[in-house]
Amino acid sequence: MRKRLGLIGGVVTAVYLLGLAALVWGRTYTLMIMPLNEVGDFLAGAFGPVAFLWLILGFLQQGDELRQGTEALKLQAEELRNSVEQQSIMASAATQQINAQQQALQLQLEETERTFRANFVFGGGPSVSSNRGLGFYAETSIEIGVARSVAYAVEIAIDPPFGGVSEGKFAIIDLNRSVSIPVKFLTLPETSGTVSILYDGADGKRREENFVYTTFNGHPWVKIKRAV
Repeated sequence: MRKRLGLIGGVVTAVYLLGLAALVWGRTYTLMIMPLNEVGDFLAGAFGPVAFLWLILGFLQQGDELRQGTEALKLQAEELRNSVEQQSIMASAATQQINAQQQALQLQLEETERTFRANFVFGGGPSVSSNRGLGFYAETSIEIGVARSVAYAVEIAIDPPFGGVSEGKFAIIDLNRSVSIPVKFLTLPETSGTVSILYDGADGKRREENFVYTTFNGHPWVKIKRAV
């Protein structure tokens, strides 16, 4: 567009100047005797159309440049938008990767925790019961072992106490060594409570596990299960 406007302006200007030269040819002597103000009026009138022409051409060229600048800005905006979308996709992918890594790490930590956490199991020992005129009398025991790992410095707390037992302390419970807590019932009411076990795992970390116990009326044994 710029080259076309320059070519059009040059051609029109050349034609105009040729016409002007043909018009004033043979009359140039009059310029020598004209007053200066009239010479100025002549030159202004003669070259005014040329100046007006180039003013219009300059306006058209400026408009074309503005249009091209606007198109360039639109292209830059589109490229910027595409770049932002690509960055968003990359950021989303990076976030998903980080989340996946965090989940994998969490699973590893949980697996490690399960490895060192003692899996306590409970059983009941032989029971002896009789009635000696003072109410029902039963004597049994609670066997505590582990199905995995090992537990050191074990502290057992029973709340509320049952069978005359409220706590117990043991140095170690492992796959080859279980412990026994003797329980003596003078009566067998139906009740329930909690059993808390504090211990050091194989990794030396102090842990706590909680269970729920239930006694049944007329039965000399205790049911213990993990608290939900």
